[in-house]
Amino acid sequence: MRLPSEADGVIAVMALGPSGRKSYYFDYGIEQADVSAPGSDAYDPGWFTDELSEPRRRVLSTYPEYVLRANGLLNPDGTPNDTLTVLKDGAYYRYLQGTSMSSPHAAGVAALIVSEYGHTDHRRKGRKHFGGLTLHPRRTERILLRTATEHACPRPRLQIYPELPIEDTSPYNARCEGSRSHNGFYGHGVVNALDAVTRGHGRR
Repeated sequence: MRLPSEADGVIAVMALGPSGRKSYYFDYGIEQADVSAPGSDAYDPGWFTDELSEPRRRVLSTYPEYVLRANGLLNPDGTPNDTLTVLKDGAYYRYLQGTSMSSPHAAGVAALIVSEYGHTDHRRKGRKHFGGLTLHPRRTERILLRTATEHACPRPRLQIYPELPIEDTSPYNARCEGSRSHNGFYGHGVVNALDAVTRGHGRR
């Protein structure tokens, strides 16, 4: 068993580049893949023709100032000194890639599911935040998985990444196994926020 992705109660989220292909950097497999979501891929050529087109291949995320300073990514006056860091209205953001980007996409859809189908959490009666909604985790997971947009394995099933800036890219070669409804690259499909809140009761 690979942990935590195969542990009970864990939803494993695969990362996709801007073209929708499997991002080069994450583990994959039918046992590990539950759903997929945008996670970015700096070397995905699918949408852009110019050289790497950074930072448009990545996902913009909030970022701690102290980490930027520790890594030498800010000038003495606090302005960014690289193209992936953004200062906006006193807050810092950074263009990133990874399953740390795809997982929040899936978590956001899960939150929408709870908002749409949840019920008042009476266990919190008398507490400061009484009035919030709750939904059983297994039901939330079922809706998330069954409303995901199915995505078949690529053709050919062997995904290669010739754009990577290394001489031997073969260690990144990945073969997709499984069916359109569940495979090692996309899981049960790409999370779909609209379907989750409009078709969560009846689809599939």
